[in-house]
Amino acid sequence: EGVVNPITMKAESVSDDKIEVAAQETLHYLDEHQYVDQDEFQAKQKELECVANPIMIKADDESNKQRIEATVGLVNYCSTLARTMRKEILMDNFEGGDQIEVAVQETMHWLGEHLLAEQDEVQAKHKELEGIINLIIMKAEDERGKQNIEARSRLENYCLTCNTLNGEMKDKFE
Repeated sequence: EGVVNPITMKAESVSDDKIEVAAQETLHYLDEHQYVDQDEFQAKQKELECVANPIMIKADDESNKQRIEATVGLVNYCSTLARTMRKEILMDNFEGGDQIEVAVQETMHWLGEHLLAEQDEVQAKHKELEGIINLIIMKAEDERGKQNIEARSRLENYCLTCNTLNGEMKDKFE
C-alpha cells in the first residue's frame, strides 16, 4: 500500500475544522520526519482516520437525512395532489386536472428512476412540479374568472330584461 496524502481532507457542512487541523498536524509530522518507515506512516494515517471518519460519517448521515426528507416531501406533495385531483375530477370542479395528474405521474416516474438523487436534485424537481401546478391552477382560475364574469353579465342582462318587461307590463295595466 502506498502513502495517502491527506492535504485537503475536509468534510462539507462540518462547523469545526478538526479534520483540517489533524491533516495539517500529519503534514507537519511528515515534513519533520522525512525518513520514517511504512508502519509509522500507517500509524499516522490511522490517527488521521480516527479523527476524520466519525466527522465524515456524521456529515454523510446528515446529507442522507436531508436527501431522504426532500424525497419524502416530494412524494407527499405528489400524493396530496393526486388525491385532491381525484376528488376534484370526480366532482367535475376543476379543469386542468388531467394535466396535473400527468405532471404528478411524470414526477413519480422520475423519483422511481432517481432513487438516490441528491437533495438539490429532488428540491429542483419539487420546484419544477410546483411551477407546473401553479401555472395550471392560474390558467384554471383565469378561465373560472372569465366564466364568472360572463355568468354575472348574463345575470345582469337578465335582471335588466326583467325590469324592462316589468315596467312595460305596469304601463299596460295602469
